[in-house]
Formats: sequence, structure tokens, C-alpha cells
Amino acid sequence: MQGTEKLWYWRRHLAIGLDLLPFALILVLLTVLFFGSNSDRVRLDGFGLSVSRCGPGKVDQSVLDAGNAMMSGVAWNQAAFCDISAFGISSNRIVRLARVEKGADNITRTVFVTVPVDDGGRSVSPFYLDWLGYLAFVVAIACFQASRWQATPAMRLLRIRLVADSGEPAGVKRSLLRLIYAALLGLAVIAVLSGPLWLVIAYGYSPWLMFPALLIALTLYLSWWRPFALKLSLPRAPLHDIWAGTRIIRVSSPSV
Repeated sequence: MQGTEKLWYWRRHLAIGLDLLPFALILVLLTVLFFGSNSDRVRLDGFGLSVSRCGPGKVDQSVLDAGNAMMSGVAWNQAAFCDISAFGISSNRIVRLARVEKGADNITRTVFVTVPVDDGGRSVSPFYLDWLGYLAFVVAIACFQASRWQATPAMRLLRIRLVADSGEPAGVKRSLLRLIYAALLGLAVIAVLSGPLWLVIAYGYSPWLMFPALLIALTLYLSWWRPFALKLSLPRAPLHDIWAGTRIIRVSSPSV
């Protein structure tokens, strides 16, 4: 067991945020440059820093048709026109159709769908670049960590870097593997929380349903980040580093 090593938990997460902001801004600028701010073909769903502004408006029939195609048999009784802006540059205009009703048990139930629209409020089907953007961000992180720096720009700023267990450079393969393994934790937490949350929001179930889900998600998260607390023979590192054969170390100087 490597009891003297530190996780550098907050530096890891702060580095991701600091790296994501300029990357997201560049992606937003490129999207607007090549496709426009609210393209009917390609757009972003609020990548990076985004602000949503919603208000009433007249719903076009094409929007109702699109909503019925997503969820048939629903008589929509509410609609909100929203403009989601990333960095105040790009624009993703949508209409949120909802059915809100209070049952005999005095519980309000809501179902809703989101329909992208053009500048005239008509339904469109753009291709959203967000997932490709996040994938490109992961690849960029892996390339930086496998470079001579062994760190992303934000990691250099915070004086941490990625190495293999042996202390040698991690390489592209290990860097990608640890990011893929780390993504599994996020997906697992989302899977645990999304089901109960949907039941609470859409069908009016008691919010107490979220309590056991939160406990399970928290237990999963802590077990992932501190597996050495459960098995003393494991190194002091999160599971994605253990599985990938990597670790984060602190350096005395940003020059690596």
C-alpha cells in the first residue's frame, strides 16, 4: 500500500474545468464560423458556459407534429420557447412542449419533450456536435498527457502530471484507458440517479425516492475514488488510475 501518496483530488477536477473552458470556446467559435449561430443543420446544445432564456410564443404545427412523433397520445397544454446561448455566441432555439395535470390524488404530473426550431419557430432536425466535442476533448487530454509535458495546460499550471506506475511517461494508450474508465463512473452514477429522478419529475412520485438512489450513488463514488479504504493492499489512487496503471504526481516546477 502506498500510504504516503496523495490523490490530488481537487487539483484533478479544477484542471479539467480550466482545460474545458478554452476548448469549449474554440469549438463554439468554429461552429458559428462554419455553420452560423443557429443553423438548421448543425449546432451545439449549449456547450461550455451556457445561458437559457425562455418565454411564451405561438407554437407552429410542425413543432406539435414533432412532439407527437416523440411521445404520441399526449395532449400538450404548455409550451415554452427557449434560446440556449453558449458563451453568448452560439444559439440553440428549442420549444419545450409539456403536459401538466393534477390528478385526483392532488399530485401534479408532468411529461415533456424538446423540439429544435429555426428562427421562424418551425421544427428542424439539426445534428448536435456536443458529444463529438466531448469526445474530441477526451482525445486532446490524452494527447497532452502522453506528450513530453505529461500534462494538460491546466495541469501544468497546477503543477501535477500523469505518469505510469513505474514513473515513466504514461503514453497514449494508458492515458486513453484511464479516461475511458473514469467515464464509466460518470455513466454509473447517471444510471443510478436518472431512473428515480425521472419518476419524481415526470410522474409525481415522492422526492424521498431519491434518497436511496443518492446513497447508492455516493457509495459508488466514494468506493471508486477510495478503493484502498476497502482493500488496504491497493495503491492510494482511484480505480481508473489503478486499472490503467497510472498515477497523478505533484511536481515542484511547471517545467516538465
